Amino acid sequence: MKKLAFLMLILTTFILTSPSLSPASRPVPRTLTGCVMNGTLYTVHKSKHKGVKPTVHRIKVENFDLAPYEGSKIRLKGNLLPGDIFYPDPRTLKVLGACDKASWAAIQAYGP
Repeated sequence: MKKLAFLMLILTTFILTSPSLSPASRPVPRTLTGCVMNGTLYTVHKSKHKGVKPTVHRIKVENFDLAPYEGSKIRLKGNLLPGDIFYPDPRTLKVLGACDKASWAAIQAYGP
């Protein structure tokens, strides 16, 4: 009887303390603006504070060919998933012109 109670205690403890799978984040609607470099979209977020380097994010754009927009600054709406995976709505594409020099420099200096 003591062995059975001890076994039940261990089993209950294991079930209550076992790691559970956490659900992934849902897609988040976003509008991204960034520069296309080597077929990849990079977003650059400049700090409002002096001396703080800009943050560069490499965005994995799915089901959309960025090659025709090489060297351009573009804006796309779509859904952003964990891991910076972006599913754009191609109808929302806006070409904003050539990528500015400051963004290019930040991508080359701080980009992945």
